[in-house]
Amino acid sequence: MRWIPMLFACMLGTVALGGCFMDSHSDPVDVGVGPSSVVSDYGNGVYYFNVMGPTFGEALSQFMQEHPGLEVAAISVNGASAYGRNSGFFVVCRPAG
Repeated sequence: MRWIPMLFACMLGTVALGGCFMDSHSDPVDVGVGPSSVVSDYGNGVYYFNVMGPTFGEALSQFMQEHPGLEVAAISVNGASAYGRNSGFFVVCRPAG
């Protein structure tokens, strides 16, 4: 009977670790930049670019071309993927000017 608490602890640990690898940016509005990238609009000038590497620069450039009334205020990498691996960028914009 001593194995029951151990089994429960292992199951709880598995669920907790599984939550670490869940995608934290779900159900945003897709603003449709580029065929290979997804830009999600969280409102209030917060956008998520689900791309990495050179594709991010291309997607950001296209986004800025399509939204000339905005300027980038801040960019932050999303480290919500496995440790040491990034899955995209959060970009905060404000009205240009």
